[in-house]
Amino acid sequence: MQIFLFLKENGKQTVSNVVKHFALSQPTISYHLKNMAAAKLLAKEKNGKVTYYSINEHCPNNNKACLLKQLDFTN
Repeated sequence: MQIFLFLKENGKQTVSNVVKHFALSQPTISYHLKNMAAAKLLAKEKNGKVTYYSINEHCPNNNKACLLKQLDFTN
């Protein structure tokens, strides 16, 4: 959830940029980003060897605005 919130607040980011903000290893961050992208929570864009991740703006099933993007997870 913290990675999702980081991307929500900071926009499109590389794996390296995400790693800099968390006390987790690069393989762990990559694992979570890959799983969130597979679940269609994140959009994934490759530019050469670099992969960028961002919040998926549209629900993968009906192309409506993604509900998760609208939620505020901070308390």
